[in-house]
Amino acid sequence: MLTFTVRHGNANRWPWEMSKGTNLILVERLPDGMSFIAATWPDGSPVEPLFYDPGSGLIIFNFGQMGSEDWRWFYLVVQLDDDLSGGVLLNRLEVWEWPAADIDPIPGNNSFEYPVMLESHRVFLPIVLRGN
Repeated sequence: MLTFTVRHGNANRWPWEMSKGTNLILVERLPDGMSFIAATWPDGSPVEPLFYDPGSGLIIFNFGQMGSEDWRWFYLVVQLDDDLSGGVLLNRLEVWEWPAADIDPIPGNNSFEYPVMLESHRVFLPIVLRGN
């Protein structure tokens, strides 16, 4: 099993907030070879997905309204298939406002890919460094 820490939020600065009545939707696209087990907040309470399709690895979360510069994180637990032998599994995340009420001025910051490298039953996770 692997546990990812998923940090998401609204990077806009006041007064540019999410539109009233919209929700932050986080879409997780697990690669073949990974299965969703659970998601929890840091306090251990569950994060229930709005939708999960085991066949495609698609998981959708609805995090409701988020203010400017509001950030949250949760833990995503996945199971790796026993028959994986090597290669790279590419985990994909994207966020968007729903229903879409505004034009996103920086749409390129709404997605993230995280490679999980496998080498004969060992997992290597890249280190991601980010500035403030």
